[in-house]
Amino acid sequence: MLINPSQAHQARLLVAITFHYRKQRLQYLFQVIKSLSCFPIAALDIVVATNTIQAEEIESIKRMCGPLVGFAMESSTCFKSIEVRSFPGLINPLHLPWAHKHLILDQFLNAGGEYTHYLYLEGDIEFSFTNFLYFLKYRPPLRRLGLLPSFLRVEYGFADDQLYCTDQVGIVRTDNRPVVKLDGLWFVNVDNPYNAMFMLDDELAREYVTSRSFGMETSSDVHRWDVRERAAMGLCFENVPNGFFSRYVIPINPIDRTVPSFSYLYHTPNNYANDPDGPFGKILMTRLFLPGGRSAVAAQTL
Repeated sequence: MLINPSQAHQARLLVAITFHYRKQRLQYLFQVIKSLSCFPIAALDIVVATNTIQAEEIESIKRMCGPLVGFAMESSTCFKSIEVRSFPGLINPLHLPWAHKHLILDQFLNAGGEYTHYLYLEGDIEFSFTNFLYFLKYRPPLRRLGLLPSFLRVEYGFADDQLYCTDQVGIVRTDNRPVVKLDGLWFVNVDNPYNAMFMLDDELAREYVTSRSFGMETSSDVHRWDVRERAAMGLCFENVPNGFFSRYVIPINPIDRTVPSFSYLYHTPNNYANDPDGPFGKILMTRLFLPGGRSAVAAQTL
């Protein structure tokens, strides 16, 4: 069971969303902001970082997504806002996901406690309130082990009406890696920890801005991911505990090796699962983890 939602009511989120403007992708951004707008928290400020400077394109973002935030303001005590910021003239369009990083310093850490969490999302990643409750619950115990609760991108397969894991290209074994036991769940590394987002609290943000992963160039010394993927790397590969190959761990049911849905991130385009020629999005969520495992290297009870 996750924490009582009332324990999250005092949270104040600053959210940065990267959106490379394409009219046909506005529907995905709409889904992302719609999910966030339903959070019953104390404050939510959303900044959409986009490449476009066209007034009509910027207005289309505000016209479609603005009412979601406005409606939420009238129906709750939560103070919510949305802002669109343009970053034109990038040397490489793949650099857009780096454009929000100054917000962590200027608007999050230097805000004098105005915010409790910083959330970064690519413009097609739906982050739910249940996802947030999961992070809040497992951040403290995993913190003591130097680990972070993480998420898996999932997609809907049109041909068979099943959910697929976006980023894993093979079944994940649990008998060749350390396991952390919490609340009857096992927390383990997956082969590819990329998930197109990261979440920080104050402590994590201070660690992040002083890490190599915070810089576009220095992050290449941390991991081989391409520049766009490194922008969403967060602290994944910083200060990794012995025996683990990233700080990101995923919960699984040790009996049937299924992944609890509270760690699912819905990848709204569903493009990988429905591309017959690509390697990604081909592993069913129900078959992601191979049965079999060894004793945990660390244990903690909530």
